Amino acid sequence: MTQDVSLTKIFGRNVTARREKLQLQQNELADRLNITQDTLSRIEHGKNFPKAMLIEKIAKELACSESELFCRPTEFTQVYAARISSLLKPLPQAKQEIIVDFVEFFSRYFLGRRA
Repeated sequence: MTQDVSLTKIFGRNVTARREKLQLQQNELADRLNITQDTLSRIEHGKNFPKAMLIEKIAKELACSESELFCRPTEFTQVYAARISSLLKPLPQAKQEIIVDFVEFFSRYFLGRRA
């Protein structure tokens, strides 16, 4: 995706990706949001942009933050790092280290599987 893609299209693509990750059909999500499937389709294709209250509802139904729905693919690493950091903060340092080791192990594991 190029840097000049509109925010409306980025938002729509991220909604689609999250919906599919959760294995929700368009009509299921539309029903939960109390909008028509056509409206959701137009949002996902970047033809319509929802108002703030609907953005909040979409994020809630897709179990993510509103900001994640506006991220370009290259920004997701920063968003995930911030989420992990906020989850680690209340834990004692020893437990933080265990979790970081866990993430590091699986990162290496998945990188090795690509080869």
